[in-house]
Amino acid sequence: MTARPNGRPAARERATVEPEGEAQITIALEGELIRLFGRTVDARGFPVGGVQVAITSLRAGSPHRATFFSGEDGTFIATGLPAGPWRVQATSPRYAPSTQDVFDASEEAQIHLAPGVRVSGVIVDDFSGEPVPATLTLIRDDLPPERLQARTQARGAWSIPRVREASWRVTVEADGYLSHAQVLDLGQEDVDLGTFRLVPGGRVEGTVVDALGHVVPRASVSAEDSSTRTDARGRFALPGLAAGHVQVRAMHPAAGESDAVDVRVLTGRETPGVVIHLPERFDPASAASLEGRRRGVAVELRWIDGEARVRSVIEESHADLAGLRRGDQIVSIDGEEPSDLRAARRGLRGSPNVGAVLVVRREENVATLHVRREVWLPE
Repeated sequence: MTARPNGRPAARERATVEPEGEAQITIALEGELIRLFGRTVDARGFPVGGVQVAITSLRAGSPHRATFFSGEDGTFIATGLPAGPWRVQATSPRYAPSTQDVFDASEEAQIHLAPGVRVSGVIVDDFSGEPVPATLTLIRDDLPPERLQARTQARGAWSIPRVREASWRVTVEADGYLSHAQVLDLGQEDVDLGTFRLVPGGRVEGTVVDALGHVVPRASVSAEDSSTRTDARGRFALPGLAAGHVQVRAMHPAAGESDAVDVRVLTGRETPGVVIHLPERFDPASAASLEGRRRGVAVELRWIDGEARVRSVIEESHADLAGLRRGDQIVSIDGEEPSDLRAARRGLRGSPNVGAVLVVRREENVATLHVRREVWLPE
């Protein structure tokens, strides 16, 4: 439940209501509002003016965000803030984006901007040499994570300006092609990665049926790193597979898991007519009673040695884009440390688009992540 009073930061409280139950909550507005002084500066400490500054509260009970520009002397004043901590993000046409967490408003916050370099290249079809519509992503998996993205333009060219010096993971993805990945260590000079030649992938199409030969909708189908679900008629398509023999499997909670089906994949060709048999009879009534769509942060958890650990992250979900990874420890959810697996799962649940504030530990690094809740399907 969120209250948004005029001229004051929003306030949020969480309530759990049992079926046919009732709950009473109190939403407490911020008392003393905070004023944060800061300055945007370059690597030498000289002021940088005209920088867009976004300040986000890192407290789940205060979903507040303010955006403005620093003055010519680099100074900015943010007023009417809830109590800290805050995340300050700075963007400028001349510098790489900068992110910094601020915990104390009693001193001036200095937001340091580093000059960025341009990373560019070209993406073409390996056989024809023709340009390929593709997406290139630079990912820095440290905490907090960072992700920069570009789409190919005319003649397959792409570029990402103002990328800061760091080690990045480069991924290239295009419909119908094998994905490409490599590590890029950036220095202080522009980098032309040259031409990526993407290999067309094969495509497997087929149907999933139960023990009686009836089609099974919403069954999960996987082969190598590719996965999908069947449609209402039990049909599926797995594109972008490497040439050779692949093992295709299907599963539905109401009809069991299939044996692996060996399928030959040809480069740039379709392999149609694959039929995968599940071992049990599919009962639509039983399937409807199974747990289906979920609302909350799109991750599966497990409990190990008294800690909530991420078992899996739904691909392309808000959790994935926010940087959550398998093995991350969830230290707290919206300011509360989970006491067991059930409490952790309950904390992640919630309405779509309502942000969760997660404190995450990855090896020796600890960071606070904002993750939007959403509607998602378990794998």
